[in-house]
Amino acid sequence: MVWLFAVMVIGIILFEVPSLFKEHSYRELAVFTVFLLMGFYLGMVQLCHWPLYNPFIELANMLEG
Repeated sequence: MVWLFAVMVIGIILFEVPSLFKEHSYRELAVFTVFLLMGFYLGMVQLCHWPLYNPFIELANMLEG
């Protein structure tokens, strides 16, 4: 299942990135990359049952102590 997800992400990259380069849309490419990496991480968290990092726990610990 992980391999299928990775192939889908690579397919999205191969479909979107060349047109962004051709149009010189570097800001859109940067935003696309950030969102794609976040989506890839969250998808892997769901597929592999990894613990999801929660920054609010660290914030709560800082406020308590």
